[in-house]
Amino acid sequence: MRRLVILLVLVAVGATGAFGAAKDADRAESAVRDYEERIEEVAKEIQAIRRDLEALTREMVEGETGRVFIFLSGKASKWSKKGVSVELDGADVFSRPLTDSELDVLGRDLPLELLEIRLGAGPHTVLLTPIGKKSGEPEELIVKRGEVNSWIAKTEGKTVQWDVK
Repeated sequence: MRRLVILLVLVAVGATGAFGAAKDADRAESAVRDYEERIEEVAKEIQAIRRDLEALTREMVEGETGRVFIFLSGKASKWSKKGVSVELDGADVFSRPLTDSELDVLGRDLPLELLEIRLGAGPHTVLLTPIGKKSGEPEELIVKRGEVNSWIAKTEGKTVQWDVK
C-alpha cells in the first residue's frame, strides 16, 4: 500500500510539473506573438510616416518651383547652325552646336526642346544667343508655382521672340 501511495504522489507531482511547464511555454509563445505583432505595427507606422514625409518634401519642393521646358522654334538660320546658348539668370545652362537631326527638326518648322529645368517660382531672365555671341537683352519670364512652363523661343532673322505657355 505504501508503494501505491508513493506512486500516486509521484504521478500527481509529475502531472503538476508538466502542466506548469505547458503554462510557461504558452506564456512565452504568447509573449513572442505579442512582440511580433507590435513589431509589425511599428513597421507599418514607420512606413506611413515615411510616405507622409516624402509627400511633404515633394509638396515643398514642387510647390515652390515649376518645371520649365525651353524650346527653339523657327526655320534654321545661320546662327542656329553655329549652335545656341541659353543663359538663365546670368548663368549659362545650355551651350552647344545643334546636330543635323536637330537642324532637320527646325528646318521642318517644328519646335526643338533644348532643355528641361526646375526653377523657383517667380521672374527669371533668359537670353538665347548664337554660341560665342552675348548680344541682346535678356527677357524676363515668369515661372508659375507647381506648374509645367513652356518657353518657346521663336527666331526670325536675328531676333528672338518668346512665347510662354
